[in-house]
Amino acid sequence: MGNQQSKKSKRHNIKPPVKEISSISSDEYLSSPTDSAFRYVGGRKFYRDIPSVFPVDLDKNEKKQIIARLVWQGNFSAPIEGHLKAGGLKILDVGCGPGTWIIEMAKTYPSCTFTGVDIDITSTLREPPNNVEFIEANILNGIPIKSGEFDFVVMHFLNGCFTMRQWESMLIQEVARVMKPGAWLEWMETDADLKNQGEITKKLLQALLSGVKSK
Repeated sequence: MGNQQSKKSKRHNIKPPVKEISSISSDEYLSSPTDSAFRYVGGRKFYRDIPSVFPVDLDKNEKKQIIARLVWQGNFSAPIEGHLKAGGLKILDVGCGPGTWIIEMAKTYPSCTFTGVDIDITSTLREPPNNVEFIEANILNGIPIKSGEFDFVVMHFLNGCFTMRQWESMLIQEVARVMKPGAWLEWMETDADLKNQGEITKKLLQALLSGVKSK
């Protein structure tokens, strides 16, 4: 399994090892060939055809993962570390973004294989570890992977990317489809119900939730 080459849609397999996450420079990420899939509001980058209310700037997505790791003191909470160390597991990150979580996990558990799916993989690393594969796909059209494939599936910070109807009508079922019997699903989202709200914060949250529901 350690000899499996990394893959990326529409790209050749790449074998050289990747640098430490802390030393990665911006020019090591793929540059998007076109900005037609994005729109810019106030200098922030948003998907054009996806009803996300949050920007998709590279540094913002990386910071979210770093904050989550510091808060939870680790990259996952599921009780599967022993299985990860033993190797042979297949792990899927749905909506992987720039692949920060996958790269860190793949380097920590080199005997497991990791797959990241996202509508845009142009911000993922040019030279991922050999046990990593990135797939560019809109999961609203289905995850392009056969059923019963993964032992562990993670989803991070996707609550503003899809409507409630999309979650209920197909996304949850599609994620369940690619999981093996007895697999673990770890789904982490921010809590939009802020505590000790003042009147202005309440109005801002109501406007945000109304915007999400109208997508």
